[in-house]
Amino acid sequence: MSEVSINNGNIEREVFFSDIPVILKFWAEWCEPCRKVSAEIDRLREDNALQFKLASLNADDYPELMPRFSVFCLPTLVIVKNGTVCCSLEGYHSKEQIMSCLAQ
Repeated sequence: MSEVSINNGNIEREVFFSDIPVILKFWAEWCEPCRKVSAEIDRLREDNALQFKLASLNADDYPELMPRFSVFCLPTLVIVKNGTVCCSLEGYHSKEQIMSCLAQ
């Protein structure tokens, strides 16, 4: 499963019109907890039968998209299913916590 980089031009198509659930990851290069969450997502991708798309948004490059998802800190994971935000996780979360939110 590949990771899609999100920008102003593809957010609608990649996130809101996806036919599978999307984990939208808000991150930044300088953010250490972002790296830790990315490692947990990698573990989830390796271990899990749940099908999802990983969409990654660099908050430093596209800060104007953060308010749209009520993102106030990094990292933040937003779960979108059928075009609707169904869960949001701020800060570090384990693979199990992410999986639980994704499965809701």
